[in-house]
Amino acid sequence: ISQSNPNILYASYVSASDLNISHILKTSDAGQQWTELKVGPDGLEPGVTGGFGWYFGKIVINPTNPDDVFVLAVDLWRTKDGGSTWAIATPEWWQYAVHADKHDLIFDKNGTIYLATDGGAYSTADDCVTWKDTENIPTNQIYRVAYNPHQPDKYYGGLQDNGTTGGNEGTIDNWERIFGGDGFQPMFDPTSSDIMYAETQNGGLVSSVDGGISFNGFTEGIQSGEPRNWDMPFVQSQLQSEQLVTGTDRIYINKTAPEGIWEVASAVLTDSNSNYLRKNISAIGISSLDDRYILAGTSDAKVWITKDLGNSWRDITLGLPDRYIASVTFSTVLPNTIYVGLSGYRDNDDSPLIFKSDNLGQTWQKLGQGLPNLSINKVLVLPPLDDILQDHVFVGTDGGVYYLNTFNNTWSRVGDNMVTIPVYDLCYNEVRNELVAGTFGRSILSFDLKQIGYQVGTKDERTTNLEITSTVVTDELAFTVLNAGQSIYQIMNVEGKIVKKGNVIDQSKVSMIGCSAGAYFLTVYSKGKPSTTAKFIKI
Repeated sequence: ISQSNPNILYASYVSASDLNISHILKTSDAGQQWTELKVGPDGLEPGVTGGFGWYFGKIVINPTNPDDVFVLAVDLWRTKDGGSTWAIATPEWWQYAVHADKHDLIFDKNGTIYLATDGGAYSTADDCVTWKDTENIPTNQIYRVAYNPHQPDKYYGGLQDNGTTGGNEGTIDNWERIFGGDGFQPMFDPTSSDIMYAETQNGGLVSSVDGGISFNGFTEGIQSGEPRNWDMPFVQSQLQSEQLVTGTDRIYINKTAPEGIWEVASAVLTDSNSNYLRKNISAIGISSLDDRYILAGTSDAKVWITKDLGNSWRDITLGLPDRYIASVTFSTVLPNTIYVGLSGYRDNDDSPLIFKSDNLGQTWQKLGQGLPNLSINKVLVLPPLDDILQDHVFVGTDGGVYYLNTFNNTWSRVGDNMVTIPVYDLCYNEVRNELVAGTFGRSILSFDLKQIGYQVGTKDERTTNLEITSTVVTDELAFTVLNAGQSIYQIMNVEGKIVKKGNVIDQSKVSMIGCSAGAYFLTVYSKGKPSTTAKFIKI
């Protein structure tokens, strides 16, 4: 609506078939009569929105001249004669003088124009002849976050339309850009500083074996025609860094990364009978106790589990709401305990939907009571600090980060100075004992967990070193614990039942007589330190 003449309005329409501009109309009598402006030959080209007409295409009118009109698209387009002719008002996006994808434009009282884009803010004081970039605005929109275990003071994020980049507060105006496109999950191999991964929109995976100097495509084996999430999940086993998992509408596993080929590890896991427009894998979790256990969640509200690295899958959806599966994860200490976070954003449902199962999805318990009405985007589970087998549960929501006190089942907001803003991802920097949040609008934020009494000290002080004499035993298990302090151990079978428990000395021996043959998990808990788990087999 024109500020100088409110009877003048412009309206744009987007084609449902290609999501480009199909019509622009103008009225000079408050809508009594409309005139259609030319779109196409001799008018504004419909493809200026690049197929993203639902995302941008806003019309802005000069507050002092109703014939001076802007259409915000991939580039900025302008007419000075009420729509008869159009011209580009910024350098073309590929010149990178003004970032692509224009979303808002305002005039100040002096006639300076301010432009908001996917790459920040720009201004012009000479009627669009030259544009000035407003630098150092910490408003990046982060899809996924990671920290570099080889440089733990550096944090990396996959940014909306700004690639994969990272650094820290000390270099905030000069962050290193690793890769381009829309950025998603950065990943660093903990065993080698030379191996790292990046991801672009719709599952464009790349890998580097030279510390990020060069990248190669990393999708060999994944069928190109299969549906992929815009934010295709991409996760790494904590037990074997060469084992990676991703998903289209089915799960793929790479067992020999970064050189390996992706192999199909499931049938199609989406629901052919659901009414959702897009159907793909939206969330993946791998157990840190046994990486044969994998969870998969879908955009059309399905959750599946495998206990044998994808050879067989079980549908565990029953008992969960019909909502987008945003996050799936395993307990750090209880092999049968899993968590699922759901988002009702697209269904106009802000309910805090987080569920827990203690029997691998046979039954579910809702944990969201007491949370504000905010969609759950990420569930992060950290190990206990003592002999009480309780996970520390954090959630990233559409309005910040919350922490579950498992002793009284109450939720608390983490940090007083984070504005109410979506947090899409969380990770744990174990070296610095920090919770790292990827926000959609305030870049990367970190939180020192000692503020809530979680884990204090250096990494060496916090680590309990556990060594099993032999991972195959008959009648007796022997193990050594260094830097144990006051510790206890427990031995759990694959069904989650505790079969042995006791105090730890430096060198411990535990009788396994009477225990059936099979796989077991030995976990050592030391006060003030994270749990340490090792797997062994009794024959």
